[in-house]
Amino acid sequence: MPGIYYVRELANHFKNNVVWLNPELIRLEWVPWTRKIISSIIPMYNLTVEGIEEAMDFLRTGGKNQYTTVQMLKGLNY
Repeated sequence: MPGIYYVRELANHFKNNVVWLNPELIRLEWVPWTRKIISSIIPMYNLTVEGIEEAMDFLRTGGKNQYTTVQMLKGLNY
């Protein structure tokens, strides 16, 4: 099974209670294909103090009223 299958399984199991902390800074003008796929399934945040705070806000609210990478990349075909 490809790894993205397991990423989808995690997202489906935990619904709005999972985030991806990415060690590389997220730049929308240059996003590798793998990061696009993952961030279209699981909200992705930078592994910085600010990114961790944003991720915790997302988890604390269950994703309500949060605009994440999932909404940004909705409709991505792969």
